[in-house]
Amino acid sequence: MVGPAAGIGHQRHMAIVQRPHGRHERNRLSRLAKGVEGSAQCGTILDGLHGQSLAVIERVAASNEGQRGESRKDIIVSMSGGKPHIIVFANEKGGSGKSTTAVHTAVALTVSGHKVAAIDLDTRQKTLARYFENREATTKRREAELETPVYVVLDPLTPEALDQEIARLSVGQDFLIIDTPGRDDPVARAAIARADTLVTPINDSFVDLDLIGQVDPESFRVSKPSFYAELIWDLRKERARADGATVDWVVLRNRLQHLDAHNMRRVGAALAELSKRVGFRTVPGLSERVIYRELFPRGLTLLDKKHLGGFSVSHVAARQELREMISSFALPTHEAAQRELSFA
Repeated sequence: MVGPAAGIGHQRHMAIVQRPHGRHERNRLSRLAKGVEGSAQCGTILDGLHGQSLAVIERVAASNEGQRGESRKDIIVSMSGGKPHIIVFANEKGGSGKSTTAVHTAVALTVSGHKVAAIDLDTRQKTLARYFENREATTKRREAELETPVYVVLDPLTPEALDQEIARLSVGQDFLIIDTPGRDDPVARAAIARADTLVTPINDSFVDLDLIGQVDPESFRVSKPSFYAELIWDLRKERARADGATVDWVVLRNRLQHLDAHNMRRVGAALAELSKRVGFRTVPGLSERVIYRELFPRGLTLLDKKHLGGFSVSHVAARQELREMISSFALPTHEAAQRELSFA
């Protein structure tokens, strides 16, 4: 292997394996690092695994190996011991594309053969529930076949009701997706503490980055984690004390610009630095596209190719972004779906 990517991969390989981990984590990290050296996502994969548990490392390794066509049936199984894998979408700042991302994730997992349920904790806007209601209306109006997950709006909005709804919806499901409101909320905190995967979408700007980390105004280096990062840290510790499980925290860079820019690079560098200090993975999300605003009234997603009408180059690019995003979540999906979320 030659070229800059090879050198960077080797340096990251040596650096990450030498960081504090248990023996099993170090061995697995070493094998994963060797497998991704020279790949375009080498830095993203390795930098996001600092301090993560063996379960998270195994899921990321399985995702990476599955993309290369290797069979990892022994790894790609439910990480929750028969219970659904809980994915929580949370960000106290609104306007980050949180509900849109949650809906597309839920539908992507559904159409790829998984049993999915969803809970909307935003009892005022109900964006996730309204999206699925529009989807059901389109199904009836067009007599179309549009797969829709089971969904509810939590009522009453209490941690106790959340636990009851999780227990009720968990029966027979592979995934349970929870969409939280764009504000600080005790029930949202309870949901985060119950997550297996926590996804925090942010717009690619220092305004949104300030939610999880403050930066120096001159150097743009991270000066300290912000209140939300500290909150997530405390909730992850709460989860570890409760059942010994690890919350895999994914920060999703939504609304990325199509053109390279100084701001985009600076935000990326700050996130990479902060991820090592706080313990999250950074994943590219959904770009700023008009199509996402147009889909809501009909409840359609980018996966509903037959019902979108004209299918442009922009649609194809957006579907590819979605495919890569779901794969980067490294979820414990069925083997075939993990290897290729084709979204036919």
